Amino acid sequence: MTSVLPQVWLVCAMNKPDMYASFFTDNPNCKEGYHFVCYDNRTDNQAIPVRYNDFLENKLPADGWVAFCHQDFRLDEDIRPKLLHLPKGSIYGVVGTKTLSKKAFTCKIRGCKLLKSSFGVDLYTEYVGRIKWLRKDGSIKELHRPAVCPAETVDTLEPCFVLLHTDLIRKHQLRFDPFYDFHLYAEELSVRARLHYGVQTQVINLQGLHYSKGFKDENFYNKYIALVRKYPDELFSTSSAGIEDLLIMRRALGLNTPKKYRSMLLVP
Repeated sequence: MTSVLPQVWLVCAMNKPDMYASFFTDNPNCKEGYHFVCYDNRTDNQAIPVRYNDFLENKLPADGWVAFCHQDFRLDEDIRPKLLHLPKGSIYGVVGTKTLSKKAFTCKIRGCKLLKSSFGVDLYTEYVGRIKWLRKDGSIKELHRPAVCPAETVDTLEPCFVLLHTDLIRKHQLRFDPFYDFHLYAEELSVRARLHYGVQTQVINLQGLHYSKGFKDENFYNKYIALVRKYPDELFSTSSAGIEDLLIMRRALGLNTPKKYRSMLLVP
């Protein structure tokens, strides 16, 4: 007996209709079994989490997979066969970051004088998810490494593509935090779901293309500071701020640095 492929809802806040048409409604990989939910932000530019939450509260289907997508992300394959047997209890994406560690010896020298040395743990950020990045000059670059099949657990997801099953959404009444209006809303959801509900965030291998790598403005840094303060006891990396950035920010904000990681910053 042939299994019935799942239905997929693609939810997007859009302000570039030509790009949206090319990457979504005209995409030959997103035909049968796909449903398009488009929020037009050209005249009513609402925060992306507000748009997503409207869908979650008012348009959530009875059963299926929901992908919250940036308008500049394109699926290059029909993903439904891969979703057929994918566990429904995690949040998935195509790119994420994870924190890894190794033993390290650190020393600080000024001139010929040793000021500080210590043994500790060196943390570093690894990017997971083999997708294509379309540069503005038209060239294509493949990013990062593939995830370990069938899915690899990460700290947080890049927000270009965030995939959840309706069962998981309803079980925990998952919503995006509207405070993180255009930055870090997917990363905040990743941390909150793990911390409050034990829900893992994972990267799966899907063929896709991302047109833009984004940018950091004043609003981004304001949201990142707020995110670090919101979860003062959590260590996590993001695609826009690695674990090294987190430790430096925590230090700048006067938050405690776990003792075993202090050698990275050469702090007492």
